[in-house]
Amino acid sequence: VNTSFMKDLVDYCHKKKLKIMIELRPNAQYSNGWSWGFDNGALTKLGADYYYVATADGCEPCFIYPNALVGGHVGNTWGYYNTVSLRGKQASTHFVFNQIAAPLLYGSNAKGLKPLTQLIRNTREWAGSKNLARVSILYNQITLQLLLGDKSPATAKKDVKILSVLSSSQDADMMLIEANDYYKNYNVLIAREYSMQGLSPETLVGLKQFVENGGILFSFLPHISSSLADLTHENDVTDQWTGTTTANQGNVSIKGLAIKENNTSLNFSDTMTIRKPQAISSKIEVLANFIGTDIPAITINRLGKGKVVSFHFDAGLEFQKNNTEFEKYFCSLVKKYSDPAIVELSGHLEIKTTLQKGNWVAVSLYSDKIPVTGVISIDLSKLGIEKEGYRILMLGKGMEIRRPGDYTGEKGFWTADEIKQGVPVTIVKDNDENLRLPEKFDLSSFSKKDASYVDRITRGWWESQSFKRSYEHEILVIAPYDEWAIGEEKTE
Repeated sequence: VNTSFMKDLVDYCHKKKLKIMIELRPNAQYSNGWSWGFDNGALTKLGADYYYVATADGCEPCFIYPNALVGGHVGNTWGYYNTVSLRGKQASTHFVFNQIAAPLLYGSNAKGLKPLTQLIRNTREWAGSKNLARVSILYNQITLQLLLGDKSPATAKKDVKILSVLSSSQDADMMLIEANDYYKNYNVLIAREYSMQGLSPETLVGLKQFVENGGILFSFLPHISSSLADLTHENDVTDQWTGTTTANQGNVSIKGLAIKENNTSLNFSDTMTIRKPQAISSKIEVLANFIGTDIPAITINRLGKGKVVSFHFDAGLEFQKNNTEFEKYFCSLVKKYSDPAIVELSGHLEIKTTLQKGNWVAVSLYSDKIPVTGVISIDLSKLGIEKEGYRILMLGKGMEIRRPGDYTGEKGFWTADEIKQGVPVTIVKDNDENLRLPEKFDLSSFSKKDASYVDRITRGWWESQSFKRSYEHEILVIAPYDEWAIGEEKTE
């Protein structure tokens, strides 16, 4: 009923030569989401001019559409809002109370105008950029709601947790599983349990084409099937996709994984529910067994030019329990197949978005645990950018960063190799007056004269209120040294 009404409304607006914006939301993440009547997949096929996406609501599945506009409540912090909203799209004018009225009407919140201005400026400057994420989580809200009802939010939160874990190593998206046209933008798709159950025949065909054309599908507790919209007349094709037939073993005391590649093991957080897969295809490759058994835990099946990587246990549970060793292994496995141009080499930053516009690159970074540091590597050759030198800007601090040890700029601009080796980024708490500098800086790369000056000036200005900045997040920008604006045209 809701979809039909919205279709009539879209057609009416277009008949009157009006543009219309439809709101999309991740219903399965809300306890009463099933009652909203939102079928996001269907709504995106009605021909609306824009989609309104509420950034702070974690509506990740709907950011991928070119005509999506970000908006909504700020949510966590302005730093979080500025990072997740930088997606190559303009910010919507459909702002709500706390980021328009509050900064303007209340003197006690006068600082709120600065991040709002920054949000509008950044989103406009980077509108039309290319999304550089190479991995996406598939989100199937309809199946979740039909099968689990009020219990769907707990399962949906596993998707959000996996997204957060992946962000510690590379940029990752979440997308509606019905968005077949956008599969080709990624090297890896990740499907948790329920994500591939009860699909439409068209969606299932699209996913199979993605894999057969060379894509990689990660599947947790695989259950792959097509059905009618109400999940009846289900056609289960799990065995054909995974190359295995499985039987539920129930709750058994499985300690963890024995990884074959390097003969190491990873422990689970608790007793694990597993499936016992039996190979029915000669193409099966076993990456890991369950510890102390010959039962395959992670298998790979080839389909055409691509692969289906099957986890025969609830991997999402390990993310929720913060099993850091398993998280590291999973991220390294995904990175191997996704082959991103931008990664975090070390640290605890979250890569929220990565964009390319012409020869310029932006990486938005955030962490809810501050102060925090990280090292970001950008392989410009993978992005087809070849310049003699580059400038590094940090929009959060409003600064340009010189090469290490270069106080006056005499050493020239950053090289592509230096940027690939890693750019260190630090985020400290916004205006924390009690934050203290270390007793001694490592200034060994500077000359003795420059080191003395840097130490004296930094310590003198640190305690001055007039020089304090808002460091809550960071947006790292790589720009060619001879381009001073995106899309700058050279004149003779």
